[in-house]
Amino acid sequence: MPILRPLFAERRSLVSRCSMIFEPFHTRLMLDPKGRLTLPIQLRHALAGVGQNRLVGIANDGNQGGLSLFTLENYRAAIDARTADIDPFAPRGINFLRAIVSTNQTLTIDGNGRVLIPGDLRSLAGIERQVVAFSMAGWFELWDQERWDGRAYPEAIDRWSALPAGGTEEEGA
Repeated sequence: MPILRPLFAERRSLVSRCSMIFEPFHTRLMLDPKGRLTLPIQLRHALAGVGQNRLVGIANDGNQGGLSLFTLENYRAAIDARTADIDPFAPRGINFLRAIVSTNQTLTIDGNGRVLIPGDLRSLAGIERQVVAFSMAGWFELWDQERWDGRAYPEAIDRWSALPAGGTEEEGA
């Protein structure tokens, strides 16, 4: 497989490697004044059921996106899949590592099902107080509500709608 694979192919490969351990969800949440987020009950139960009390959070689109949260196992699988063929001297690989992987942080789930979102991750994601949270295959995402409603979701719909019927980004490129 070539080093510069299409992004969609990488994500499809990632999805097949990351197991979904929780029920699909989409909800709106609120950070407390200390920057903690109480995880949805179905997510807390699913994570506790497999002995997970830590997550790995990354900025998913630099300072224009949200946060992606993975179990440690799914994060390792995702990064291994994405970096297996990276040329350490190619700008695309180095840029990915610097822009995405460098933002990773381990987040601990406390006894009340809350996770502290570090200030630097909140800043990158533009997360103030109101949060949109939803599942994505083997991970879930957190977005500032205004950023999600006003830009990210409409842009995602526009890009998806522009694909040929039943098509993928690979076919539409």
